[in-house]
Amino acid sequence: MSTNEVCVGLTEAHSKSLLNNNDTFLFDCDGVLWNFPEIFPGAIELLNYLTEQGKQLFFVTNNSTKTQDDYAKRFNDIGYKAKPEQIICTAWLTAQHLKSINFKGQCYVIGMQSMVHELEKEGFQICGGIGVNSRRVKED
Repeated sequence: MSTNEVCVGLTEAHSKSLLNNNDTFLFDCDGVLWNFPEIFPGAIELLNYLTEQGKQLFFVTNNSTKTQDDYAKRFNDIGYKAKPEQIICTAWLTAQHLKSINFKGQCYVIGMQSMVHELEKEGFQICGGIGVNSRRVKED
């Protein structure tokens, strides 16, 4: 199948081929599994089926308002037993990147509390920030 083809529906043969030839599946969340709070029909059943078949699942999101733990809870609340380490979110990726470049400074966070949470979880020092729900530093 070329990348130019549009997937309208899978045949039974194609579905079997996908299952037999792939051990890991990555899903975007918003607009693919749900348009929260509406869960797309069959989404949770598919995730549970793939897990029962021994497949490894990861969930990718560019939603910066939630942490890995938040997303895992959301999945559990809607019927799929997700673990935080299955969630690849922007706040977590930011912390992992800073860790990979051996960043040692303080972080002033302009953004959501989820970013602060993920950075602190990795041991980064937060000196303040601004945003919808970020900490603010007192001016001397």
